[in-house]
Amino acid sequence: ERMRAANVPEDARRVVRERIIQPEEEAEMGQTYQEWAEGHRLKGLEQGRKTLVVRQASRKFGAETGERLAELVGSMGPEQLVRVGDAVVDCETGDDLLAEAVNGASAAS
Repeated sequence: ERMRAANVPEDARRVVRERIIQPEEEAEMGQTYQEWAEGHRLKGLEQGRKTLVVRQASRKFGAETGERLAELVGSMGPEQLVRVGDAVVDCETGDDLLAEAVNGASAAS
């Protein structure tokens, strides 16, 4: 009832009811459900972007380049990933793309 009174969306109330996250756990985590859900949404977006960049590289340069790129983008942040995405379009060869990705992965470290 407290969640309903606080206008927490039904899907969020369901998460709590199904014991995915308890109200007292929310307080222990130091964040609201909305912050928790937003964090998971952003992680999903980032993973989706990584998957897309690898898929585009695979289509343009072949599966081997895509597999090698997948290893590199795993540790990249958003800025490095954007640069690699641009490189998929700009580079003429898979080797050039991988060189750009190595530079991006180095910057992420």
